[in-house]
Amino acid sequence: MDEQRTRINEKIGDLLTDYGIDTSNTPMFDFVVDSTIQEILNFCALTKLPAELEHVVIRRALGQIILFNVQINGTDSINADMIVKSITEGDTSISYDNRLDKGMLIFAYVEESKKYGQDELYSFRKMRW
Repeated sequence: MDEQRTRINEKIGDLLTDYGIDTSNTPMFDFVVDSTIQEILNFCALTKLPAELEHVVIRRALGQIILFNVQINGTDSINADMIVKSITEGDTSISYDNRLDKGMLIFAYVEESKKYGQDELYSFRKMRW
């Protein structure tokens, strides 16, 4: 495994621990990270992932892993306190209503993760000939 992939895996593992999800490298974990990287490479028409897009891979893969975990183990398997507090991206801050149930909070986070970094992907996108 190359250095970049190791960095990505370690960061996702650290974040999953915060959410209370077992961080052991399962085939699903590797599949989600590989497919997320490939989707970004395909969209941008690149052959190598730029270091500047690692955070996009991490956030999108994290959302998918959380979704899979909820689908398999239910919403009680996630520490939603990490999701409830706030999400800050650049100068934008998103805070969720604490009155929403845990499932809605997780769903909102996962949905936002699916499109995370799209503007940045456009700046790396190459034309295909």
